[in-house]
Parts: sequence; structure tokens; C-alpha cells
Amino acid sequence: MPGALKASEYQTLLEQIDAIYTRAQKESSRALNLIVTRAYWEIGKRIVTVEQKNNLRAQYGEALLAQISQHLTQKYGDGFSATNLRYMRRFYIAYPIQQAPAELDWTRYQVLSTIEDKQERQAYERKTIKEDWSSRDLVEHLRADGIKRVFFNGHRRQLSPDTNHLSPKLNVTRGTLYSYKLAQALIPADQGEVFVDCGFSMWRPARVSSPAALKSPVVETVPAGGGFDITASRRTPKDLYVYKALVVKVIDGDTLRAEIDLGLKAVTRQKLRLRGIDCPELNTAKGREAKAFVEAALQPCDFIIVKSYWSDLHGRYLADIFFSPAEQDPAKVTAEGEYLNQRLLDEGLAVRYEG
Repeated sequence: MPGALKASEYQTLLEQIDAIYTRAQKESSRALNLIVTRAYWEIGKRIVTVEQKNNLRAQYGEALLAQISQHLTQKYGDGFSATNLRYMRRFYIAYPIQQAPAELDWTRYQVLSTIEDKQERQAYERKTIKEDWSSRDLVEHLRADGIKRVFFNGHRRQLSPDTNHLSPKLNVTRGTLYSYKLAQALIPADQGEVFVDCGFSMWRPARVSSPAALKSPVVETVPAGGGFDITASRRTPKDLYVYKALVVKVIDGDTLRAEIDLGLKAVTRQKLRLRGIDCPELNTAKGREAKAFVEAALQPCDFIIVKSYWSDLHGRYLADIFFSPAEQDPAKVTAEGEYLNQRLLDEGLAVRYEG
């Protein structure tokens, strides 16, 4: 049997394997960024081509984007908001060449494409490539230099061009308001009633309207005689624990206290931790900026939508938060509202966190 490797040889082997794997990761990341960048350029080109061919006025162009956004969001989930589609269109307008530029990734081209002056755009593109600026570095330089840029408005707050579809991207399932599952209680319910699991360790009694509800993984409620009956539902467990809520206090960038309407005449006040992200500590300038951003984003909203998950080690429930200052329909905010967790990531005010 051959002898063991020397420590130095073993260390060299580890370093070589690490170098190979690191190189492969970088190459695969560059390849993926190139594919995504080309795809967004092609989407932008197609939108512009259709708009020009049909001589669409601005209002009809916006309606077209909204319709496209609705269909793509239903099929693919977040990532195809009307605002993102505007940036794809702008990307093609800023770079109307035979194929998409490929030296930078999508997030940096997204920022560059908002520079109005072509010569300035080209100059900052060269600087970004030479200095290897991140999208956040690029934005900071543009702000410091007072460069004139295109911003998109609408029913949403004004968004800076680096705030959409930045990597990393959180996986999110928006769910459906007021979906429940049956609780397996040791204490028996009254005759004809069952306990419904509302999340947040809270169970409420409700009458059973049909035997099928007892076999359904997810149930819905319907008002009945001053109380509630439960019925079987076509919803899935991914729809659970989505509620309308009021913000009580923003504690820091990734933590807030909310009063949550659980339906079934139940209300709970909970400390929520935004799922999947981590903001800087409040004793830092960036931490204070994150808190101020959340306060400014949520203050105009009459309500927010909370989708809760499990609690963390500190007893705070992890949650996804959706909001829309202009929308009064909770179902629409659930389906189409801005996703606060991702916005903080995209604004550079948080990092991805699994825990």
C-alpha cells in the first residue's frame, strides 16, 4: 500500500482542487449572466418592435406592459413586473445593436441604460469595465457626479434603476389570503366544530359545512350565522398564513411589529423578522438607512400583507411582506404588491441570509 501524502503535497492538492472549482464557478456565473443579459435585451427589442410597428401611444404601450407583466408573473412568478419590463425596453433603446452587449452583467447594464446622454453612458461603461465596479459602485458614482438618468414612475414610488431583479433573488410564493389548515387538537371541539390553525400558534373554532372539509389539506372559511363555516378548498399548503396587517412599529431594517388580522374574528400582534435577508445593525449608518427606507416605504400604506413562516431562535416569526401605497384591495396587494424583502436586497440595504 503506498505511503500517505506529505502534508505539503496534500495542501497543494487541496489548493489545486479549490482553484479548479472556483474557476468553474466564476465561468458558470459569467455564462449565466451572459444568457440572462441577452434574454432581457431580446425581450426589450421585441417590446420596442411591437410598439413601433403598431404606432402605440404611450398610454397603450403602458397598458401592453401591464398585460404582459400579468401573464408572465402568473407563469414565472416575480421578476416580470411592469417596471422590470420598462428597464428591458430601455436596455434595448440604449444599446440598439445587432446583439446584446456582453462585457457586463444585467444589473450593471440596467443602471448604465438609464443614463440619458449616450457619450456619458459609454464613458461610464468603460469605467465600469476598467475598475470592475459593482452595480452599487456604479450607482454611487453616478449620484456623486450628478449624472442625469431616466427613472420610471407610476403607481409605485420612484425606483432607482438598480432596484429590480438584482442577484441574489429570493424565492417567494405569495399565497392566498385567509387559507387555513385543520389543527390536531387534544382538547375536543364542540359538536359540529373543529379547530382551525391560523398560524402564530393560534387556533380558532369553526363549524364544518361539509364532510369533505375534514379531508382537505387546506380549507377556506365562509361567514355563517354570526360565525364561520369551513369548506374544502383547491388551495395548497403554499397558500397558508397570508394575512392583512397594520404596521405598529418599524424596529430596524429587517424587523417590525405588526397587528395581524387572522380572520375568524382573531387578531394578534407579533414581532416579524423579514425572511431570507439580514440588514446591518442599527448602530451603523447603513442600518439606520435601511430602517428609514422601510419606514418611508410602508408609511403611505393603509395596510401591508404578511405571509408568515416558522419562528426563529428569538421567537420572531419569519415573514414575507408585500405592500402598495396606492392599492386598497388586499387580494391585489397579495398578488401584485411590491416585495419588501427583495427591495431591501436590491437597494443594497441587506444581504441574503439563510437561518
